[in-house]
Formats: sequence, structure tokens, C-alpha cells
Amino acid sequence: MKRKILKSEIDKLLHMEDNVPPPKPIIRERLIDDFYEPRVDTHLNADLEDILALSAKEYDEFQENQEQMEYELILEREKRQNKFNQLKKQVKKIMSFDKANAEYYELTLNCIDMFEEAKIDRYILTKDKYNEWIRVFNTIRCNKEEFEHLKQVIIFESE
Repeated sequence: MKRKILKSEIDKLLHMEDNVPPPKPIIRERLIDDFYEPRVDTHLNADLEDILALSAKEYDEFQENQEQMEYELILEREKRQNKFNQLKKQVKKIMSFDKANAEYYELTLNCIDMFEEAKIDRYILTKDKYNEWIRVFNTIRCNKEEFEHLKQVIIFESE
């Protein structure tokens, strides 16, 4: 019994061996231009512009406040730095001669430096240490005004 094999069956067998499906029919598509323009509600557009203007105004005010704060900080720093100029020079000179009290001079210079950099507003000493510091500074001639300012920075611990 011989059977006649059709051409379509042969094609099927050939494709089955390669495990490749037969090609699909070709579909032709044509793209068209889409001229869709969304409708914008003019009321919403006006609200959006108002919000953007308000936001820009708030940002400008914030910038002005920041600049003002920076300016004030710069003025405060300059004011702090110029407060103890003479006293610092005098203490540095005396420190090279008076080695016995160098600890108190170094303490004073360090406190002044930290005060000028706005790292501290006050430095607290024990009552005994404060009295010794005052005794050392009473032996040198220094500007009374600067010394009074320094006494406001270096204070003693009250019990």
C-alpha cells in the first residue's frame, strides 16, 4: 500500500523537522498623523500661572532672608574677631617670657579663638582656676575694656 504524499504534507514535514512554524500572513498597516490637541481650560491655566508666580515670589523672599542672615553672621563674626585684637597680641608677647603661667595664657588664647569662630559663647572654669586666672591677668597691663569682655566669655562655675 503505497500512498501518495501531497506537496502540502511534505511542507509540513519539512517544517516540523526544523521545528519552525510556517510564516504568518503579511499584514500591512499604515500610520496616520494624529493632530489631537488637548483642550486646556483657561481657568486652570490661569490658576497654574498664579501658583507659579506665588512660588517664585516665595522663593525670592526666601533668598532675601538667607542673604540677610548671611550678612548678619558675617557682621557678627567680624565684630567677634575685632573684639580682642590688642589683648591677643599682648598675651602672645607675654607668653614667651612668662613660662610659669603659660597654661593660663594658652587657655586665654584658645578661648578667644573659639569665641571668634563662634564655637563657644562662654567658657566655664572652676572657682579656684578662675581666681588663679584673674590673679595672672591682674599682673599684666591690658586694655580694661577687652579684659572685661574676656571676663564675660571666661566665667567661673557657680555651685
